Amino acid sequence: MNNGISIILVNYNSFELTRQCIDSIYMQIKDEDIEIIVVDNCSSDSSIEKLDKIFPSIKLIRSKENSGFGRANNLGVQSSTKEYIFLLNADTILHNDPFPFFFYLFEKYKDIGIAGALLTNKDGRNSLSGGNTYSIRKYLRLALKRYKYRILHKRIDFTEQEVDFNKQEQQVDYVIGADMFLKRELFLEAGGFDPHIFMYFEDVEFCHRVSDMGYKMWLTAGPSITHLEGSGNKKTEFQRLHNTASLMYCMRKKYNIFEFRLFQIAFFILKFPLIFEKGKQKENWQYLLTIFQYKRYLLN
Repeated sequence: MNNGISIILVNYNSFELTRQCIDSIYMQIKDEDIEIIVVDNCSSDSSIEKLDKIFPSIKLIRSKENSGFGRANNLGVQSSTKEYIFLLNADTILHNDPFPFFFYLFEKYKDIGIAGALLTNKDGRNSLSGGNTYSIRKYLRLALKRYKYRILHKRIDFTEQEVDFNKQEQQVDYVIGADMFLKRELFLEAGGFDPHIFMYFEDVEFCHRVSDMGYKMWLTAGPSITHLEGSGNKKTEFQRLHNTASLMYCMRKKYNIFEFRLFQIAFFILKFPLIFEKGKQKENWQYLLTIFQYKRYLLN
């Protein structure tokens, strides 16, 4: 195993975003030994051919199907050759070199497993970067809070509630998968991302397993990274269904069947008023059914 860092990106019909991300990597990373690995999830926009032409030195992995975020990253890690890996969303832009800040955390905290940055969105506001792990209490309270604000016709930003963006560094339960820095050996030892999850919560669930192994997760304010399409954007119906399905799957992994069934019922009750939303009864009913039919959205 070589020293250095393998930077892994997942591309799916997002040539321009991936190109911008790679450009920012080459512009900001000067002193570290890096390799860039792009895993293409069976794109139909010829992005893989374009990337190969523009960046002949990067390693391209072509997936035969759109296998989701977690499986694609697993493929990238398996092909990596460096001691550390940096899982970076293709819709991010680096504005400085994040690695000195990450290595500082690894030198300071001997039990650290994963490091990440305090991200900003394209408007310069704080973006979802990490937080507390999934629990029954957390997601029932969150569902109740969303219901309350829907009744009052108010908008609420949930991206900052678990992270203090005024701190230079802080310990969290999970680091978002948009910028996850760790040793390759640990990623493989922990089993990588759960291959049954297509998208959402694979990073939270993975950090939960790493935590069970005795490691800590840390965020640092030093790196300057913009997450262009993350945080705060309203989810499409496809994304909303997978978000809920992945949450239910992770809850089932964490809790016994009795606790999980109670959570499903309570979550359904808190979300049930959605059925009365004018013009969205059909899609909201499908969403409610996902709470109990979550297995339909899992990968084999």
